[in-house]
Amino acid sequence: MPGDQASSADAEPAIKGSYLPPEMWTEIAHRSPVARQRLRAASKTMKAAAEVDIRQLIITTPEGLAAVKRPGNYPNLTELTLVGDFWSNDLSGLPTTLRELDLSRCERLRVEGLDHLLELPLVRLNINGCRLGAKGAQRLANHPTLTSLDMHGNRIGDEGAKYLAANTRLTVLDVGDNMIGDAGVIALARNTTLTSLHLDRNKFGLDGIRALADNTTLTRLNVNKNSIRPEGAEVLATNTTLTTLDIEGNAIGDQGAQRLAASKTLTALNVRENEIGRAGGFALAVNKTLVSLAVGYNGIGSEAVIAMAANKRLISLDVEYTGISTAVAEVAAALAASTSLVCLNVGANGFGDEGARRLAASKTITTLNVSYNRIGRDGALALAASKMITSLDLAGNIIGTAGIKALVDNTTLATLNLSKSQIAHEGVEALATNTTLASLDVSCNNLAPASVRMLLTRTKLALLEASFSACDLGAKAELMTLAVRIGMTLRI
Repeated sequence: MPGDQASSADAEPAIKGSYLPPEMWTEIAHRSPVARQRLRAASKTMKAAAEVDIRQLIITTPEGLAAVKRPGNYPNLTELTLVGDFWSNDLSGLPTTLRELDLSRCERLRVEGLDHLLELPLVRLNINGCRLGAKGAQRLANHPTLTSLDMHGNRIGDEGAKYLAANTRLTVLDVGDNMIGDAGVIALARNTTLTSLHLDRNKFGLDGIRALADNTTLTRLNVNKNSIRPEGAEVLATNTTLTTLDIEGNAIGDQGAQRLAASKTLTALNVRENEIGRAGGFALAVNKTLVSLAVGYNGIGSEAVIAMAANKRLISLDVEYTGISTAVAEVAAALAASTSLVCLNVGANGFGDEGARRLAASKTITTLNVSYNRIGRDGALALAASKMITSLDLAGNIIGTAGIKALVDNTTLATLNLSKSQIAHEGVEALATNTTLASLDVSCNNLAPASVRMLLTRTKLALLEASFSACDLGAKAELMTLAVRIGMTLRI
């Protein structure tokens, strides 16, 4: 339960009237975060009943962590996230029920603290950005139960990569942004248990790519932003086991795109920002195995996008900023006419109200990103009338209060992004009346604390994104405390 803080009930108060059995209190606690919070503050009996059902927590204070470690508390806790000023010694004595641990937002972790984790039966660990180096990789390579490890941004280098490559339990590994060269990649490529490997933002060349292409156990590979170029893409295209490939930002050009388009095994391909033009776009459009294609930030043009819209296998398509603004009506009509597309990103293409109106007519699209498309009130009204769209990204479009009110009245939407949309107070008041949204992004709108508080207290959101609001540190702390109390995740 995101943001759920540990509480104590040291004294058992006298309770008049008949007592309910423990299982009844547990059922009551399960009904809502508010009920759970109130029960935990009432008495030890009710606290225990409320905590039985808690399986995940985000802890931000030493007091909260102490409560997690206290014997008898949270008997079924399996997922824990620590955020803030925690030291290595704080990892001692964590409950043995834990299976997943996220330390990526801890500020003072040191390598020696990892020894405490070797005693826990963890299956998933996230230490993204903790800068623990090759020694950290060495310690975690010896963990007896881990199957998924995120060590992104830890400066492990080739030495650390070799330690992890020797592990025979890990199936999912993220070692992106770790200064790994060919030697480290070759070692990882020889591992025969990994099925998913993230190597984005490293510094390997063709030798590393050749080793990865020869691997026969990997099904998912991320090599984004590694200067792979057309030759590297051509080599990777020879692999016969990969089903998902992320190769964004590698300047593979039309030549590389054409080679990858010939793959018979890939079902998901990300080739964003790769200097791909019309020829590469058409090659990708006629692939017969892809169900997900991300080709944003390539100048493939409108004709290639229309060809992609005609591909009956594609379920997810990202054509953000692809130079189609001169044929918006035709492109929007083709995309809306697709009978297979469910997820579509056409951000930053100048679709305007007319393009939005055409896309709103789609009978299959449920997730739509039309951010930064010069959409105004009329386009928002058209999109709000859709009964298909459940997730809508309108970031960077000035739709006005009328557009917001129309979206609020839509009961199909579960996720809505209105960041950078110049939301006025009247727009916030309208959003506060919605009772069906689960996730709302109003970041970068300079909202006052009172506006954020209104959204927290009047909606039924699970997640509220309100970063870059006009809130000082004191207001942020107050709002975070309020979010914890009502059981909502707030990012501010």
